[in-house]
Amino acid sequence: MTLREPGERSHASPLFIGRSSELLRFEALLEQMQTHVSGTGVSRLHIEGTAGAGKSSLLAELRRLAGARGWLTLQVDSRDAAGHGESLAAAILAVMPPEPDGPAPDPWAILPSYGSLCREKLSAAAARVPVLLAVDAYEAAGDAERWLCGTLLPQLPPSVLLVTASRRGPGVWPAEPGLAEAGRMEVMRLEDFTAAEVRAYAEASGRREAGEADRLWAASQGHPLTLAALVMAGEGEAAGRGPGLEAGAELQAYLLGRWLREDGADELRPLLDAAAMLPSFQHERLEELLEAEVAQAEFGRLCALSFVRPHGEGGWEVHGQLRKLLAGDLARRQPALHERLTKRSAQLLDDNPYGFTEREAEVARMVLDCHTTADIAQKLIVAEITVKKHLSHIFEKTGVRNRKELIRKLMGS
Repeated sequence: MTLREPGERSHASPLFIGRSSELLRFEALLEQMQTHVSGTGVSRLHIEGTAGAGKSSLLAELRRLAGARGWLTLQVDSRDAAGHGESLAAAILAVMPPEPDGPAPDPWAILPSYGSLCREKLSAAAARVPVLLAVDAYEAAGDAERWLCGTLLPQLPPSVLLVTASRRGPGVWPAEPGLAEAGRMEVMRLEDFTAAEVRAYAEASGRREAGEADRLWAASQGHPLTLAALVMAGEGEAAGRGPGLEAGAELQAYLLGRWLREDGADELRPLLDAAAMLPSFQHERLEELLEAEVAQAEFGRLCALSFVRPHGEGGWEVHGQLRKLLAGDLARRQPALHERLTKRSAQLLDDNPYGFTEREAEVARMVLDCHTTADIAQKLIVAEITVKKHLSHIFEKTGVRNRKELIRKLMGS
């Protein structure tokens, strides 16, 4: 293979939308490794994102960009490794290309372990060209993580870049003592698409009808999997019939199944259903909603799910798209429970003693959720000056001077 000359840029696929900053950083890493810039020391890149954030699509694009530079690119899935280092090594060996002309294997030789053989093969390949080793679904690596990052990676030449992708963080490595010195790592955290990226996706997908991009944005709020599913399933028209996903039960079931494909999610479903009824929650607020005690250990497991993120000071929130899907599913499965939780959450959060209009109440809830003026304008598809006018009316009605005072007053503190 011929390596691309240092400084020569490759180009993202025209079918790949968004992630421009991530792609630029990745290209810089390739450039550093190819030109052997001293002091960089990056041997691992970790991609983190919720279900449907586009981790696998980004991995594929990173492999394409590296391949365009002449790199050898390999990819395995941690779910195929059964949580063992030897199984993961075997999976890597299975995707290695055949070696160039070399001596015939000795049928009587004692074969090394898969782990040792994997190290030898990768090192030999990296002596010829740089190597990108991608490991998807890294949250399922289990004990294989220690072998991969604690044993294999430190023994590989610096021309090997390990790229892992998972719903959660990079795992115990390199946080454990003795492993941190093995190499340096960078983390890319994938957020949902912006409204501009949704418009670009709609354009690239042929959805050019007037208002179509806005309808897709309203339905997906930039969640990549939801956006792709709406387009592929022909749900663009359904997206305009109300907020979120009101149509397509099969589509909703598919998306919900993808979100909940995570250890512990099924066991915690009652707590998750309740948490999804609130824009944000704390331990005490969740107990108030359920009118029952919630064990601290269970609450901790709930907050450890990849789609439950910190919110404000001491609070938590379920991803907005998952909240809609959970609420719709609960309404179909247990309508009485859904109605009770809806009424109870309204009592806790939606009392309106200040006479807010419907739009003012919506803006006030977003302020409680710590959204900026720009965020609120983007979500409501209005100008920032309009949001500022609503905030001015809200401040006047509540007798406060700023957002900080408003939050304290609405939270009753």
